[in-house]
Amino acid sequence: MRRVTLESRRSQLVILLAVALVSLVLAQAPSAHAAARTVRVGVYQNEPKVYVDDEGRPAGIFIDLIEAIAAEEGWDLEYV
Repeated sequence: MRRVTLESRRSQLVILLAVALVSLVLAQAPSAHAAARTVRVGVYQNEPKVYVDDEGRPAGIFIDLIEAIAAEEGWDLEYV
């Protein structure tokens, strides 16, 4: 019988939340012919998921994810 640790559950929850976030963003995405939109993205310290690096720039897994989505959808990102 496999024992599930708290860290394993936490990792699963983070992945589930990331998938849910992407699904919600994609569900609300405008069509390819719609005008460009500016999307405001909150940044907080929760490394390695999302954080501000030593040079003051947003970084992390979620930042990489939202930037890839923004590139595909033609969004301008504004970090707050």
